[in-house]
Amino acid sequence: MFTAFSTGFIVGGLFFAKPMRDMKCVTMMDPFHLKYGKIAAAGLSLLSLMVDVTWVPATLIGLGGTMSVVLDVSFSVCIWISAAVAVVYTLLGGLYSVAYTDVIQLVLIFISLVVCVPFVMMNPHTVNISQTLLNNSLHSPWIGTPDVRKTWLLIDEFCSLALGSLGYQAIHQRILSSSSTATAKLTCFVAAFIFLVFMIPLVLLGAAVSSTDSRTSPIPTTSSDVSIRFETLRQHKDCSDRVLNNLLRAEDSGSPSLLILLHLLSDAVFHQD
Repeated sequence: MFTAFSTGFIVGGLFFAKPMRDMKCVTMMDPFHLKYGKIAAAGLSLLSLMVDVTWVPATLIGLGGTMSVVLDVSFSVCIWISAAVAVVYTLLGGLYSVAYTDVIQLVLIFISLVVCVPFVMMNPHTVNISQTLLNNSLHSPWIGTPDVRKTWLLIDEFCSLALGSLGYQAIHQRILSSSSTATAKLTCFVAAFIFLVFMIPLVLLGAAVSSTDSRTSPIPTTSSDVSIRFETLRQHKDCSDRVLNNLLRAEDSGSPSLLILLHLLSDAVFHQD
């Protein structure tokens, strides 16, 4: 999955950055508007709007739930606070505030994840991940089960994720707002590399989870109430603050981008000639 998304950035830089910038596009729907007219562009834009209108409350609910556990404040109040913060700094700073906060959040998230890795690996309930690479009696092997018969399925999934990620406005939002075509291409290539770097701590954490004996672990793995897991996690101070702060930064990074996206798409649908 990670390599597929990374490939998506490379494809975007090689084949989409220059043509879309040469056409003076503002959103990813503009090429459809130029070739097929207003009706087709409006229909596609409304579908994208529906997805993002659903995504905004989902992001705020996740952020509000995390804040509620960390701050011990009402869940609804935390959602309102999250929405207010996202709206205010997006309106005041526009795309600049989104870009700067994205960079800061990514750096903090990566550092926090790296710091969490040794704590998770040294947890007494976690088995050495080298022993569970291909043989794990607790769960399925964390590297998966290699099977030649799944080759075409893996290729299909890889292409679906690599090319499907190019249908996400956030990628084109960054490409089209760059100062030049060269900068846009360079941004895509650097993002592809950084994406793979960010993959390392996530893979290690995922391997550690797959190597954890859930029967003796103090954190419940079957409860449907996520807040219970957060409460249990908060009682273990070795890495709980780092994990919860990670979640806060990751969830908060989505709302401002989506707000700008909604504005750009609505402008493309209702104000273009």
